[in-house]
Amino acid sequence: MAIKFGTDGWRGIIGDDFVFANVEIVTQSIADYMMEKDIAGRGVVLAHDTRFMTERFADLVASVFLANHIKVYRPQGPVPTPLAAFSVRELGSGGAVMLTASHNPYQYNGIKYIPEYGGPAFVKITSRIEELIDKNMERAGSKGIKKVDPSLSKDMVVEIDTRSSYVEHLHQIIDFDKIGQAGLKVVLDPMYGAGGELMALALQEAGVDFCCIHDHRDVLFGGGLPDPSEQNLGDLKVKMKEVGADIGVSLDGDGDRFGVIDSRGVYLKPNELIALFLYYLTAIKGFKKGKAVRTVATTHFIDAIAQGQGIQVEETPVGFKYICEKMLEDGVIIGGEESGGLSVQGHIPEKDGILADLLAIEVTAEFRQPLSWLLNKLYLKYGHFYNQRLDIEVSQERKRFLLKRLRTHAPKSCLGLPVVKITDLDGLKIELEGGHWFLIRPSGTEPLVRAYVEARDKGLLGRLKDYTLDIVLKY
Repeated sequence: MAIKFGTDGWRGIIGDDFVFANVEIVTQSIADYMMEKDIAGRGVVLAHDTRFMTERFADLVASVFLANHIKVYRPQGPVPTPLAAFSVRELGSGGAVMLTASHNPYQYNGIKYIPEYGGPAFVKITSRIEELIDKNMERAGSKGIKKVDPSLSKDMVVEIDTRSSYVEHLHQIIDFDKIGQAGLKVVLDPMYGAGGELMALALQEAGVDFCCIHDHRDVLFGGGLPDPSEQNLGDLKVKMKEVGADIGVSLDGDGDRFGVIDSRGVYLKPNELIALFLYYLTAIKGFKKGKAVRTVATTHFIDAIAQGQGIQVEETPVGFKYICEKMLEDGVIIGGEESGGLSVQGHIPEKDGILADLLAIEVTAEFRQPLSWLLNKLYLKYGHFYNQRLDIEVSQERKRFLLKRLRTHAPKSCLGLPVVKITDLDGLKIELEGGHWFLIRPSGTEPLVRAYVEARDKGLLGRLKDYTLDIVLKY
C-alpha cells in the first residue's frame, strides 16, 4: 500500500494502514530527510493530540529517531499543532513530528512533519520524504527498521514545556489587557481535542471569565467530528445561552482550526472572520506593511477590504503550506483559507486556531458588540459576498476528463454574464463580471470534485451553484 502525504501530512485508519510498521517507515524516512539536509543534529520535537493509542505511536516514533541518534524533545501529554510548530522555532530544532489527524473522524490518525521553519512542509519536502518511504518499504521488508527503547536513552529524550513561552509570544499580537478589561463572558469548546488546555491558559492570562465544555479527553470525540463547523457546535450554542456568554470559541482536534459564535447565536464562517480580522488588523490595529494572502478557494470579500485599506492581495493554491511559503518570503499581514486556517504577521507560519479565537475575542472586546454587528457594517460598506462549497461525487474517469475539457473549452459567459478571468492555479477558477466566481477543483485522493461558488447577490448564488453542478456532471 502506497503512503502519500496529502495537503497536510499522511493520514490513515488506525489498524488498517495507520499501523506500527507503517509509522516506523514514515518516521525513518523523515529521519533520513533530516540527515540529508544536515538538520538532524538540532533534534526533533515529538508531539501528539488526544487520539486513540497516540502515546504508543509516539513512543515508537521516538524509538526510531533515537536509533538514528536524533535527540527527541517531547512535551508531556497532548498538545496542539500550533504549539508543536512554535516549539520548533523556540528550541531551534530541525523540525517536529506531530501525530494527528486534525478534524478527521476518530478512526483516523496521521503524521505531520513540520520542518525547521515552523510551518507546513512544502511539496518538494513531502515529495522527497515519499521517495524515501518507497526505499524504506524495501528496507523494512528485508532488514526491518532499527529502533532503540526510549527508556534506555534518557539523555537523548528531553522533556519540554513551551506553553508559557507561547502565551508570552501571543502578547506581541493579541491585546490581553483589552480583552481582560472588557469583562466578557466566554465559553470554550475544544471538542475533546488537544488545544483546550493551552487556550484556557491564554484566557486565564487575559483574566477572562470563561467556562468550558468538551474539555476532557475522549478518543471518540463524543461520537462526532472534532471539526468546529456550524453543524457540530450545537452544544456550544446551548451553553452560551445558559451562561449569557458574549462569545463562544471552539477548536478542532489538534487546535489549528477555529469556530466562533457571537452573542446573537450567529456562527461566523472562516471566510467572514478572515475578512473581518483583516479589517480589524489594518483599520484598528494599524497593520499596513504587507499584504493579505488567501487561497484560490477563499472569499473575495478579503480583496474588497484590502482594496479599501490600500493593501495588495495574493492568491495561492489550496493548502496552508502555500500561504506559509508567502509568509516566509514576504511581509504578510494575514494569511487565510476558507477551511479555517489562519495566521498573522509576527506569528508562526502555521495555521493557529488558538490565535484566531483570541483575535475574535479581542475584536468583540474592542467594539463591545456581537461580531455579526461588525460584519453587517462591513457588508454595508463593501457589499455582500455569499459563498458555498460543494463536494460532488464523480468517477475517476470523469474527474480526469473534466479539467481537460474545461481548459480547452472554457465557457465565455455564464448565466448571461461574461467571463472576465480564468485561472488554473489549482483546478479551474472562472470569474464573472460583477464579482461572482466559481472554482472547480478535483480531489487528489478521492472520487470527488470540490466546487466553490461565490456571488454578490443571494439569489444568484443558487443559480450559480446549479450551473456549477451541471458543469461538473454534464459538461
